[in-house]
Order: sequence, then structure tokens, then C-alpha cells
Amino acid sequence: GKPILGICYGLQLIVKELGGKVEKLDTREDGPIEISVEKSDSLLFEGTPAKQIVLMTHGDTVTELPQGFELEATSGGLTASIANESKKMYGVQFHPETDLTVHGSQ
Repeated sequence: GKPILGICYGLQLIVKELGGKVEKLDTREDGPIEISVEKSDSLLFEGTPAKQIVLMTHGDTVTELPQGFELEATSGGLTASIANESKKMYGVQFHPETDLTVHGSQ
């Protein structure tokens, strides 16, 4: 099948629909935030630095991944990106389409 990329709420929808958990945070992540790429061979982050600035705008977070998904990146211990390579399903909590996400066009 075709690859699927969930952005922001799209990541949360993928997680919830496939059996993971999304929970409300006590605080929000809004604005430029540094993320850490946890998986060095990540397809989504190929050719980008291990630490990078992205635009976050959320008050909920993924607390449990669906079966078969791996954590790709984090921001302060929170989920920033996930992937299931065999299903070609990916998700990012941040907004790659904005110019505040420094490597979003890569």
C-alpha cells in the first residue's frame, strides 16, 4: 500500500485507532521545540541532525504506542515521531510544513 504520514492530530489518530493511548498533558508544547532523533536509521529523519528544532502545538501526547510501532524521536521525554516500517505508517507530533521546523522540507 501507499505510505501514510500523520501530522500532529494525525499522529494521535493513528495511535488511538490502532490500539495505542493518547492522554491530555498538564502543560502544552507550543512553539519551537528541540527534538531528539532516537533511531539513527530512521527513514523520516534520514540526512538530518540528531537534535533539531520543530514547531509543536499540542496539549495531548502519545503515552503508549500501538503494536508494531517504534519511537523515532522525542521532545523532553514525550513522543515526537513514530513509525511502523512494515505497514508504511509514520507519524510526527510536530508540523514539518512550517518554516519554524528547520529541516521540515528534507
